[in-house]
Amino acid sequence: MKKYWIIIDNERKGPFDFSELSSYDVKGNSKIWYSGLEDWIEFDSLPDYIEYQKIFTKKEYMKPKKKWNKILFSFLITSSIFLIGFFVYNKISLNKEIAKEEAQRLFSLMSIENPNQMELEKLYPNYSKMGQRLILKGKIDITDISKNSSGNYDVFATYNNNYKIYLEIGRENFSNKIINTKGLSYYYYNQIRNYGIKKGCLTGNENDIELGQIVKKKDLESNLNINYAAKIAEYYDNIKKDENIYESGGYFPTLNGNVTVTNNNNIYLDYSSIKCNLLILDNNGNTIDSKPLYLFNTIKPHTSESANVFATIPSGASSYKVEFDVNISENISNLLKEEVIQNISENCE
Repeated sequence: MKKYWIIIDNERKGPFDFSELSSYDVKGNSKIWYSGLEDWIEFDSLPDYIEYQKIFTKKEYMKPKKKWNKILFSFLITSSIFLIGFFVYNKISLNKEIAKEEAQRLFSLMSIENPNQMELEKLYPNYSKMGQRLILKGKIDITDISKNSSGNYDVFATYNNNYKIYLEIGRENFSNKIINTKGLSYYYYNQIRNYGIKKGCLTGNENDIELGQIVKKKDLESNLNINYAAKIAEYYDNIKKDENIYESGGYFPTLNGNVTVTNNNNIYLDYSSIKCNLLILDNNGNTIDSKPLYLFNTIKPHTSESANVFATIPSGASSYKVEFDVNISENISNLLKEEVIQNISENCE
């Protein structure tokens, strides 16, 4: 086999065969010699150079392939580490305890009448679509937390030992988010929701976002308020006052008798909500004396109660009148709304 000598950095090196020679940076103008040549000549002037190029090109072609294999292998390793890290990070970033903390953070924000909107919507992106909401000023008990089939956490809570609240907490864009809620709207949950169910507009299973959209679209809130206002007017009209007052003569003349209040409603009338006074007036219509008239019993539906009248007529008195007013309590107000809801027909247009 032919052996070659080559000059590299002014130094003679060899002898090499083609496979050894190709490991050096040999160019076409490199000086080369082998046994049989009279003098050193440039490599590309020899027929051997063509054969050498084949070997050299093959090796240079194979080296990048090995290099790309290494790059691809490194990429796969890096990607695997990243995916494993991402999975572990997400698992650590949301667990049962953290889900509880995020729920408590939402409840804390919603206990404020005007909370920080940016912070609230960062935690609950769809919050603004919910409509009216419950301002959480009472006690909230988290009763259960469990992981669902989507990998998110279901949080169940109770507000004031009465209203049930549900949250679904998950991961979106590397952050913990409230995905879904039910029961955070007091008005929808307590009255408008029941009104909508009775009208056939709601099923009772809607989350807060769906509930808010349906209530707005169907005008459920305004319709309930219109019906409620009509019910209040009807309630007042069904309360009647009858006076049976007469004057007794003598050295000290007096007013005697009674005032009877009749409740023709289907809901009771609380005696403490009734304001009833006997006013004694002078010739100019000015009040010169006032006597409260007391009703001592709650007036049941379609019954009456009377207040006794007894008052000494003062000097200068010319006439009298009975001052009468009814203030509807919160309890009666809620009962009137319930009556509206119960009597509404199923007609969701």
